[in-house]
Amino acid sequence: MKRLAIVLIAALCTACACNFQVVPDCDRGCTEEKDVTVLLDLNVAVANHGGTAICGGTLVKHRGVVKVLTAGHCVDDGLGQPKEMMDYFNGSKRIACNVVKFDRLNDLALLDPEVEQKDDCAVVSRANVQPGDDIWVVGNGAGIDDIMSRGIVAAVDRDNHSGVNNNIIDCTAWYGNSGGGVYNEDLELVGVLIQFGPQFGGHGPETGFMYVVSQSQIRSFLR
Repeated sequence: MKRLAIVLIAALCTACACNFQVVPDCDRGCTEEKDVTVLLDLNVAVANHGGTAICGGTLVKHRGVVKVLTAGHCVDDGLGQPKEMMDYFNGSKRIACNVVKFDRLNDLALLDPEVEQKDDCAVVSRANVQPGDDIWVVGNGAGIDDIMSRGIVAAVDRDNHSGVNNNIIDCTAWYGNSGGGVYNEDLELVGVLIQFGPQFGGHGPETGFMYVVSQSQIRSFLR
């Protein structure tokens, strides 16, 4: 009888295994929640040369050198060409940059600082985002440096106002967020914010849906 009881208890435990949850002992190692404030170290304020800040930017590595990735329209001279020089702020320090790469169609630009930069830089994700994915947006919205908001991926592979294929995110952002980085839950770069979304110019608020350059477009631009 004792053996039968043991067998029955074992069978019941096996059948109900899906109802049991093992809680890891953190003293023996468990995944810690990531500190999203590290993203602020990757964000810079991009400014006209000698002028005020107008956009956000992200420190990235290009051919072994840390440079600044931002939106192409942030460096546009108004005639569809890039300005020769821009600045960015590293804390209170203004650093002059040469515009070394410009993609007007995909709205991306790369700035090369005139002084050597620290090694901290964003990691561009290799995985495609999907609708519903959580994201963080970092930039200089409303003229406030290092401002963050949280949102989700709303749609992928949609044409923006210029007819270029982008992803759409749903978040709080404003003028000045252009050029700022969009990050996934692993704190990897998955986009650059470039335009207000499809509601822009209509009857809806100008915040909410935003067009972002995808990580695959960023990786191609940085080659």
